[in-house]
Amino acid sequence: MTGTASYNNSLFSPGITENPYVTGSAGAKRWLTPGATPSGWHSPGPSCTITNSRGQVVAAFVEIDGVGRAFWSYEDCGTKYDSVNGGSLYPPGHWCDSTGNVFDPTMVANYSSSCRTATDPTCGGRIHVEFDTDWMAAGYCGRGTVCDNNTMVQQTVPGSSSTLIDIQGFVYWDPDHVCCGYHSFSGWEIHPITAWRPHQTTKPDFTISANPSSMSIAAGSSGTATINLGSIDSFAGAVTLTASVDGGISSITSPTASLDSSAVTIPSGGVAASTLTVSTSLLTAPGTYHVTVTGTDGALVHSTTVTVVVTLSL
Repeated sequence: MTGTASYNNSLFSPGITENPYVTGSAGAKRWLTPGATPSGWHSPGPSCTITNSRGQVVAAFVEIDGVGRAFWSYEDCGTKYDSVNGGSLYPPGHWCDSTGNVFDPTMVANYSSSCRTATDPTCGGRIHVEFDTDWMAAGYCGRGTVCDNNTMVQQTVPGSSSTLIDIQGFVYWDPDHVCCGYHSFSGWEIHPITAWRPHQTTKPDFTISANPSSMSIAAGSSGTATINLGSIDSFAGAVTLTASVDGGISSITSPTASLDSSAVTIPSGGVAASTLTVSTSLLTAPGTYHVTVTGTDGALVHSTTVTVVVTLSL
């Protein structure tokens, strides 16, 4: 949501990070929902919504449409359920997490060359996903279900935008992998995946992005970024743009953000743009700020974030 690997700044913070019932458990990423579950399972399973650190109710259960599938592997194999699910033995079989990454083809043109460093903006177009061991052992996922991991792998081409899929699942934060390129230098995961399908392209929509997505300016000066909007599936319409600044101590010391056009018309199949200007004064405190530009057309709402680093004026 922020275009960064930040946990504290995300709309999803504090998110699903641990099971409230079991100390030291892998926790909610394996927490089963109501159904035919092992004895000792703690009802009711993960919540579809959470209250974030700003007091807002946001989705913990999400859908991401139109993503490609990257590498795939099997890991964290085991013989028994997580303690939150009773800790009993799995049914006969070989049970492992079925894991990989998915990517947004509008942000990641070439997966194999993307996210080489933690500062690479293409990292924000990738996320780690997992079909969970416990979910498959319990029969929620796997053969014949809406989250059949083997069929998904068989019907998609790794690194290709020709076999896009839509996925649903729970937002999860795993701090152990922020360091790692295969995890896109981010702790964010969709874990567990609870359903997938071949991508459905029935709803016109628009994209929004910023170029550049970060800038460094001295106090007392200004910088600009181009806000690019594009049509998806023949979308055509007037998109209203607003800009807000987060990270300042007060309105006096924070940067200000303005757009040269607050209403941009996107032609069907085409693109449009607006110029974002970030201005500072000599009173602006040095530090990192985030400027969020939000585009709205009826029920369609999308945002992009520009990171602004303000330095001391020389």
